[in-house]
Amino acid sequence: MGQIELCEWDSKHFGIKVGKYSADIPEDISSDIKRAKADRYELLVTRAPTDRLDIVNELEACGFRVKDTLVRYRISLRDTNFLERKADLKIRTATANDINMVRKIASETFKNYIGHFHADRSLSKQKSDELYVKWAVNSIVDRRLADEILVAEEDKYILGFATIKVISHGESGVMLTGIAPEARRRGAYSELMREAINWSKTKKLEYISTGTQINNHIVQHVWMKLGAKIFASYYTLHLWL
Repeated sequence: MGQIELCEWDSKHFGIKVGKYSADIPEDISSDIKRAKADRYELLVTRAPTDRLDIVNELEACGFRVKDTLVRYRISLRDTNFLERKADLKIRTATANDINMVRKIASETFKNYIGHFHADRSLSKQKSDELYVKWAVNSIVDRRLADEILVAEEDKYILGFATIKVISHGESGVMLTGIAPEARRRGAYSELMREAINWSKTKKLEYISTGTQINNHIVQHVWMKLGAKIFASYYTLHLWL
């Protein structure tokens, strides 16, 4: 029997009952869907490892549709020294005074994004944009969402942000990042990731990881240059009940 958990954040934002579904074995998927219907879920979202095609094929047979493919990268902090950064770009912790600029960057970064919410035509594109903006802004003031949020600043102007969360006893995750359009290809993302690595090493963690869509090549190139390796990949699928 697979697990179905209420996604409170997504449900409240989209105004529907959204469930996070974890399939266990293919033979149980149809009965899990019946259980979700009985519990009045309207949308199920699941991630299945790309090497579990038995599960993926059964999900598709039951009506699920692939909405994105996620790849996850990890850096071993034991094998990585503290990294030097460019002196002309300041990286610091975000404060409440940065909310407006972070909101602006997030709204530009995630407009018509390539994630699974935007790929679902049954969801409002505007609502999908707004979800990421809320996530970015709330991360500054709500430590349940992020343990650290960094901003890249040049001449008192914020070029980008990155949120970091300790996701296990020995690992941090870069959860959400955004770079202002005018600052792209100027190294702001790389510098934020370098500081994220340094922050994680200061916390005595063993790994730092991130996930991104398989067609987000720029992010993957940066992580590979920093020494990251792919360690997992997933299909994200949706089912409307």
